[in-house]
Amino acid sequence: MDRDFPLIDWSAQQIQLNGRKDIYLFGVQHLSYTTARMLKAMGQSGFPAENIFLHGKCYSTNPHAVKMLEDLGVSIAPQSSSFNSHLNYDQQLAESIKNYFYPLINRYSGKKIVLDDGAELLKLVMELIPNDEVVAIEQTSAGYHRAKAKNMPFPIINVARANIKLTQESSFITRMICRKIEEAIAKFFPDTSGLKILILGGGAIGSGVRKNLEKRYKTDTFDLQAALSDISREHFDSQLMQYDVFIGCTGNCSIPKEKHKLLKPGSLLISASSSDREFDCVELRKNVPIYSDCHRTIQSQGVSLLNSGFPVNFDETYLDSGEFQLTRALLLSAIAQAIKTSPFQTADAFIPLENSEEISQKYRALFATTPTGDLLKSPHEIEFSLEVV
Repeated sequence: MDRDFPLIDWSAQQIQLNGRKDIYLFGVQHLSYTTARMLKAMGQSGFPAENIFLHGKCYSTNPHAVKMLEDLGVSIAPQSSSFNSHLNYDQQLAESIKNYFYPLINRYSGKKIVLDDGAELLKLVMELIPNDEVVAIEQTSAGYHRAKAKNMPFPIINVARANIKLTQESSFITRMICRKIEEAIAKFFPDTSGLKILILGGGAIGSGVRKNLEKRYKTDTFDLQAALSDISREHFDSQLMQYDVFIGCTGNCSIPKEKHKLLKPGSLLISASSSDREFDCVELRKNVPIYSDCHRTIQSQGVSLLNSGFPVNFDETYLDSGEFQLTRALLLSAIAQAIKTSPFQTADAFIPLENSEEISQKYRALFATTPTGDLLKSPHEIEFSLEVV
């Protein structure tokens, strides 16, 4: 399966190796279809697929994308889909990243581009090759803050804080999240009269989710910033029992294990943020026999944990969207910039992405007039079943 991605292809054309064969890409990424198309476009611009090494995340590793990447010659960590329900996933991922890259990354001499989603690989590279020819790219705000706190000894191209990413990406992520939330509500609550939803976190995703769900359901928000919250911190615990659905959008643990007993029996927990952090999920998963399917929905302590606590938009149907051309185009432009960047003249510094404004203009030309309606299914979305032909 292939589709036209003009923004990806345009960005890939910026890649200029200038005859160098000793440039390598090491990355932690969501192994989605648009990621595979991004790397295919890199190859068409001359970047050798055999110089690319990636580790995925269990909840977003699409088997179709993995097959496509392996067919191209890209090396994929075999642990990318691994999951142990009785262990904290962030810890599992950190250990798996170390096991895969530790024996690999010093095997190659030359320029190393480190593409990260969360800064876990950046931390490992800092320990292994602090003075080598390294240029890094961080694409998430959480990873940006983690890397900033470490004073890493190599330049980091700051895709995470590019204005176009901050202002546009959340809109189509929110649309996919809302679609999946609606599907879950329909499955778990045939009668939605009187249904009450609490959104945990009032940031870009949380506010976007609320804007759409409150049209159909009684919806409140809890946020540590009082101005964004319908519930005070003092009354949070006492109010939990009245809600049927909890949607975590904080990126941290919003309902720790001590508060699980305060939840309404039969309530549904849905994550709209990274990893499995929102609900102290490992503590809920430990109440059922160990399993390896990270997309499994479980019942524990009287509540349902959707998708094992992983983000609702990354479930077994492997939903992707053509609008992610924006993110992939930013990453391709960052890779092109990294190839040109001197690691030693700009060490220990974040540097801005050079051409984000041009990408912004091209993205808006493609998608600015796309109607979003109620942020449900868009014609740009791409779905895959579990089966790989």
